[in-house]
Amino acid sequence: MEDISLKTRWSKLDSERNAVVDRAKACVELTIPSLLVDATHTEDTRLATPYQSLGARAVNNLASKLLLSLLPPNAPFFRFIPDKIAMMEMEQAQAGAAAQVNEQLADIERALSAQIEREALRVPIFEALKLLVATGNALVFRDKDEGTRVFNLSHYVVKRSPEGVVKEIMTLERVKPSDLPDPSKYDSEDKDIDLYTIVKYNTETKKYDSWQEAGDEELEGTRGVYTTKNMPYLPLRWTSIHNEDYGRGLVEQYLGDLRSLEALTMSIVEASAAASKIVFMVNPVGATNIKTLAKAESGAIIKGNAQDVSTLQVDKSHDLRIAYETLNDIQRRLASAFLLNESARRDAERVDIIALYKLY
Repeated sequence: MEDISLKTRWSKLDSERNAVVDRAKACVELTIPSLLVDATHTEDTRLATPYQSLGARAVNNLASKLLLSLLPPNAPFFRFIPDKIAMMEMEQAQAGAAAQVNEQLADIERALSAQIEREALRVPIFEALKLLVATGNALVFRDKDEGTRVFNLSHYVVKRSPEGVVKEIMTLERVKPSDLPDPSKYDSEDKDIDLYTIVKYNTETKKYDSWQEAGDEELEGTRGVYTTKNMPYLPLRWTSIHNEDYGRGLVEQYLGDLRSLEALTMSIVEASAAASKIVFMVNPVGATNIKTLAKAESGAIIKGNAQDVSTLQVDKSHDLRIAYETLNDIQRRLASAFLLNESARRDAERVDIIALYKLY
């Protein structure tokens, strides 16, 4: 593997996952387009703007619920439970030992929860959860010095064994030469440079070898070795399918409904805009003068015949009603799938609210 540059290796792996990226882009374009941007993205890049916002609400809502389940505020999300037999033996040897051990374990739980709050892990974890729901893939990088970072599908590639074991991970970042160990090797200080990082499983040592390259040259001091326990890269998948390197997100499962919702919303919005346009038509051979009518202010008295003036109307109310009812059905299905709050309220609860309102 080391005989070829990381740039060449990246190009090969990148071409193999084109279909995966295309699926992910189709999903984010109907939900949150900013979730999946490529390495060349800048603040001037224009992103797609959906006609509907239900897709974005669905992804944000489900990711928020998952975040609250994983990291509940003001409460530890885990608990240390000592072995019952060991606790009985300790209690027999010394009275009150079990209570002391439980108190010490509770102190450790609180200390770890405080550490999570200090490191502000909620923000990157929330980003990773949104990526998992929308695209099905996210790469989390955890390091003591650099903190926690999240890579979307455009910035990393992964190879797995048929059993799903990670064999190779590569990331692509665009950095300034000043951020590299020897900036003088590069032509311009302002031009961004592609930085490639690889983590590859070594079958002989049973560990992961890691190094970085920029400008087709390996960077000094970037060699490292990780075990399965301390590897900082964690490639996550929403769902795993046998012999697939990448996962599939929840949005992909409901992509048909989201596409139908987008098309119906666009049709209703455009039809409503056309129907809201006010155009008066005057009989060209009638007694009403067009200029006089156009210049007349509200409440003015002019000469004319009311039968000469009519309003252009779009007679599509029946068609729009059918489209609106279909749109509502799709919205209810998506709300139920993504656990939106309105889908959880029962009809009986609405009746109770109305009854209470009438009492007061």
